[in-house]
Amino acid sequence: MEEQLLQLLNGRSLAKGNSDIWKWKEDGEGVFTVRSAYNKLQGTFEGGDNKLFETLWKTRVTSKAQILGWRMFLDKLPIKAKLIANYSIVFVSYV
Repeated sequence: MEEQLLQLLNGRSLAKGNSDIWKWKEDGEGVFTVRSAYNKLQGTFEGGDNKLFETLWKTRVTSKAQILGWRMFLDKLPIKAKLIANYSIVFVSYV
């Protein structure tokens, strides 16, 4: 971890009196846009085809349905098994 920090700081200089700024690495100008975030997220879908996402966004369904499909393709749905495995949540069923 220390090595990673040193690599990130290599070649950088810190100066007193300068204000901090935020830059979005995914855009050449350093400015965040929804399009650049969308493109970044599309690129993180491993083993898939971007045509799948294009088809999803062009489908004539409600935006809620599109977002549900998008989360499903990215495996980001909070299903019971994942919640139990990742967050130690216990579900109790009263029959």
